[in-house]
Amino acid sequence: MGGATVEGWLTKRGSGFPHKWQRRYFVFLAASSTLYYFAADGDEGGKPTAKGEVVVQLIRPTEGEPLGLTFEVSSASRAGGRQLSGKNTRSPANKPRAILARAPNVAEHARWLEMSVPPLLTLSSQGAI
Repeated sequence: MGGATVEGWLTKRGSGFPHKWQRRYFVFLAASSTLYYFAADGDEGGKPTAKGEVVVQLIRPTEGEPLGLTFEVSSASRAGGRQLSGKNTRSPANKPRAILARAPNVAEHARWLEMSVPPLLTLSSQGAI
């Protein structure tokens, strides 16, 4: 996908109970602060359909996870108030959402967490000398 800040395969915890972990292809677009996830990455000869999307408000590591590779993506509401088809169709479109995802290794975990760090302000952008 063009303009992607971060993309790649992660394992996402399912919303149903009991929670199943499923491999999904994630794409974060910085311009809209939107995280999309797909069952496939689109290399199979067609445009993939998003299984879910959230407007990212916060990304943080999950504490107490033995491998240290899990993180939480939180939003104030679902992207644009849109409700995607799937298991979560009973939830209101504007309900806050949290996604738990697990990276395959430490480097990927760090790469995904970096997208939550705001750009550093320089002294000149703050009006200081």
